[in-house]
Amino acid sequence: MKRKILILSLLLFLVSLPTLSFAKATKKAASPAVSNKVEVIKGSIVSIDSAKNELVVKDNKTGTDKTVAVDAKILASLKSGENVKVKFEPATGKAKSVKILAKSKK
Repeated sequence: MKRKILILSLLLFLVSLPTLSFAKATKKAASPAVSNKVEVIKGSIVSIDSAKNELVVKDNKTGTDKTVAVDAKILASLKSGENVKVKFEPATGKAKSVKILAKSKK
């Protein structure tokens, strides 16, 4: 009797293993749909729109202007022409952080 219970429990365990791996695989496949990608821009501030809480930064690498939504408290401390490093989510356009870079000495 003990032997039958042991064999039955072993069979149940072996049958449940593929189910667990399938559940794990589908969970991983579903996660790429939600993107938490963060983009970094280093450049100078072209303009500040305090009414819309937006910041336009000219990217040093590409030379293109990027508009980023920034918190009003951070926006108040920034000035046009400053060199900044902005981390933001491209999907939403919202800034994660804005860091003022030191001006280089010539």
